[in-house]
Parts: sequence; structure tokens; C-alpha cells
Amino acid sequence: MFLNKLKRINWRSFLYNTFIGGTPARKLFLFYLYAIIIGMILLSLPISFKVPYEVVLANGETRAYSFIDAFFVTISAFTDTGLCSFVVADSYNVFGQIVIMLLLQAGGVGLFVLYWLFWNMLFNNIIYKKLKGIPLHEKNKIGFTNSMLIFSERGNSKLGLTSTTIKSAIIFIFVTEFIFAIIYSLWFGLVPAYQQVDLASVVNSGNIPSSTWFVNSPNYLTQYHNPGNAIWTGIFHSASIMNNAGFDIIGNASVAPFRNGSGTIIQYFMIIQLIIGGIGYPVFYDVIQWFKFKHQKRKFYFSLFTKVSVITYFIVFLFGFIFMTAFEFGLHDGLISKVNSTPELAGYFGEGATKTWNELTYVIFTTFSSRSAGVSTVPMSEMSDGSKWIILILMFIGCAPSSTGGGIRTTVVAILVMTVVSIMRGDKKVVILKRTIPQNTVITAFMILFVSATLMILFSIITYPLLLSTGYNYNFTDIIFEFASAYGTVGLSAGVTGTLYSNNESSWFTAIFLCLVMIVGQLGVPTTLLSFRNKNNNKIIEYSEQELKI
Repeated sequence: MFLNKLKRINWRSFLYNTFIGGTPARKLFLFYLYAIIIGMILLSLPISFKVPYEVVLANGETRAYSFIDAFFVTISAFTDTGLCSFVVADSYNVFGQIVIMLLLQAGGVGLFVLYWLFWNMLFNNIIYKKLKGIPLHEKNKIGFTNSMLIFSERGNSKLGLTSTTIKSAIIFIFVTEFIFAIIYSLWFGLVPAYQQVDLASVVNSGNIPSSTWFVNSPNYLTQYHNPGNAIWTGIFHSASIMNNAGFDIIGNASVAPFRNGSGTIIQYFMIIQLIIGGIGYPVFYDVIQWFKFKHQKRKFYFSLFTKVSVITYFIVFLFGFIFMTAFEFGLHDGLISKVNSTPELAGYFGEGATKTWNELTYVIFTTFSSRSAGVSTVPMSEMSDGSKWIILILMFIGCAPSSTGGGIRTTVVAILVMTVVSIMRGDKKVVILKRTIPQNTVITAFMILFVSATLMILFSIITYPLLLSTGYNYNFTDIIFEFASAYGTVGLSAGVTGTLYSNNESSWFTAIFLCLVMIVGQLGVPTTLLSFRNKNNNKIIEYSEQELKI
């Protein structure tokens, strides 16, 4: 009986569906998994380390590299998150850093987008056309299968995309990365900035917790007056910031060396780049088309996506900036208030006339970075709980769809808000900028909110007692902050990720939960749910409607 069933199985179809995937969402999930496995293998090789299988912590201590490290950092890189329990710059050599950069680039731009661009466009466009005698200038339509994969990966609603559409967005991204790589390289090489050291080791004060506050040391960064190092650091950071990844190879305190003085200028360059990476690829295409139409003296109409994405992005920033400013300057337990009331931290934000400017820049930079970038100039653990919750909300919202960022996405927030407004007005339809939003889209938006919030809160509740049992002094705000950072693929940490090097079951469970949330944040809730199905649903059965009181 069993043998007869085995004979009836279409093994070719079975193997294809198992290892390739029968639906676009399943294909996407499986190939992301393969990319992560390859990354784990490469980051486990001895040639990836400065000292084989040894990593450096933020406080300068070293420990052995483990499977959990390779597992966690690979997923963090591929999902463009940036959470890591050790210092990347001091642990991985250039080869290991290149692997991380390639992972975050593939995860940010899109694995299938890069495949289509570099493989399909090169071989199927140039070589294939020459062999077939097809004119090289003739434009190709993206195949249906590739369209569905790119649709699942980047959420573009147009299946009839031409190669020009994809190339426009990707070329814009790479040109931007190249320009900012030059800017960063010149800055790192020519403008002095100081290495960061643990404040407790400097002042020998028991009032200052170790590995929390970092201040300038007398030593310059290794990139200063070192052309090779400066160029590589510029290239890496341009890719990381553009993809909203949160990884850095500057040192042990993210971009803290640039929190004061002339360093604030580089913060604003980073803000520009992370905005470009976070507003969505369709916006790039619309902007390029707008310039073309303007040159041709024709009227161009921006898409609804571009309008909603850009407007919502900056409204959310304004919300975050106002509340962050109030909490940080107004509350006694705000980070700025702590700095001003702690003698050992005198000069942390500079002195004199530039001090207020540096503090304001910190708030602006942190507000933008918390959307998905994950780089910081200050320790998140020292912020007030009020500021942490504002950042948590910003991380949970994230960036626009079809961008390098994560979160529930700005368009979902716009739909949720306008749905509430429509109900208050008594309208039967949800209208945004004089356009009616389909009912299925509204339902999907609420589904994304429900699943995302449930996932984040559930894992936080499970993890909280696990960490308490091991003696770590974190409150629930710190735990849910970490999961919001993972879901939004941000990379800001309240310190929980630093516990992942502990050799206990709680550490493993925390790492696994964070990785699951990072993957969902990268794929998006709809694609994640659809990846569990291995065949398309072709049912056309409809049942009669009946009212149900709510």
C-alpha cells in the first residue's frame, strides 16, 4: 500500500516544490534561506576573522565564536537589521566584512532583483540577442515568473514591468551609493575623529556602568590619514546606510565618534542617504520620470504610492521628533538630562555655542535612524522609557514598501489612520488623496498590524522571564524595544542582544526569536504567511453573506 503511494508520487514535481517552491512566496522564502546558509558558511570560515574564531566585545574583552554568532549575524546582515553581540570592525577581517556587505546589499536591493539585473540582463540581453540576431536596443518585458518573484520581493503592483523600470531604480541606488562612498571615504580619511573608550575605564568611577557610556579617547580613528582603510570604510558604510542596515566598521560604538563638532555634518549626509533608501523604489522611478517629462515640457502626475509614501514618511518623522525633543530635553531621566547632570560626562555633546546644536542633531539623527537605519551616536540603554517607546513606535512603523527598510510600512499606517477617519465621518469607503482604497487592501493593512503586534508582544512576553532567570536586569520596555528593532530591521539595541554570547538556553531562545522576527520583518507579513503554501489557491467557491454583530 505504502509502496503504491510512493510510485504514484510525481517525484520531479515533489522535489521542485520542496527545494525550489511552487509559489512565488515559497520561492522567495527558500532562496532567502539558501542565501543565509551560504552566508553562515562563509562567516564560519577562519579566513573571515582577524583572529580565527575569536570575537571582540564592546568593552574590549574577547570570547570564542560560536554557531549562534554565525547564525545570528548572517540573518541580521541579510535582513538589513544590524543587531550584533560583538564588534564587527574588530572581529571580522576585510573578507568577513565583504561577506556582510554582500549579504546586506542582497537583502536590501533584493535577491531576485539582483539576479535578474546581473544575470538575465547580461546574458539573456546581450549574448542571447547577438546569437538570435535581435537588435540590442529592443526592450524586453520581464517574464511572468520573474515579475511575480519581484512583485513578492518588492511589492510592486505592475506585472507588466519593462527592464527600464527596474534598471532605473537600481541604477539610481548604485549611483547614490557610489557618490556617498566617495564622500564618506574623503571624510573618514581627512577629518579627524576619535576612537571611543568605556567611560568607566577612564574615570574609574563606580557610578558609571561599564560598556554603556563611551567617550572620546586621545587616539584618532584608524581611518584617519589611512587612504586604504578610509576608502573601504566609506564603501562599506555607503552600502550599509543606503540599505538601512545598521552595520558599521568604525569601532565599538556605532557612529558615536561623529556626535560632535564637524561630525554632525556627516550625520546629515547619512540622513539624506537613509531617506533615499527608505522611501521606496517606485518613488525613484517617479522622480526620474518627472525629470524626463519636465525636460520634454510635459505634465507628469506622481503615483498615489509616491504621494502617500513621502507624505507619511515625513509626518511620522515629525511626530517622532516632537516627542523625542520633549522627552530628551524635558524629562529628568532623559539622556540629555543625564549628560548635563553627570560631571563625568561633561563635554559629551561638546561645549559652548555648539552644544545645543549637537544635542538637537542627536535627536534629529536618532529619529530618522530609528525608522530602519540602526546607526546611533548615543547608547539607547541610557534613554528614558518615554524616548524608548517613541523610538519603538518609529521602528515598528518602519519605512515605505518596496524599500530597503522594514516595519509594518508607512502606507499601512496611512491606510489605518484614514480608515479610522472614514469611520468617524460615516464614509463607506476609505479615501486617500481623492482615491478609493480597495477593501482587500484595507483588510490586509489591519491583518499586518494584528500579526506584527501579536508576534512582537508574544515573543517579548516569552523572552522576559527567560532573561530574568539568568540574572539580567532588563525591564519589559528593553525587551520589546529589541523585538521592535528586529521587526523593523533597524538594529538599535537596548542591550539585550549583548546577552546572546552567554552559553545558556535563554540566550539561544532569545536569538532564535529575534531571528524569526527579523525574517518576518524583511519578507513582510503577507509574503511570510503565503510562503507556508506550496501551491496557488484556485478555489472559486463563494458563500452567502450574513451580518455578524461586532
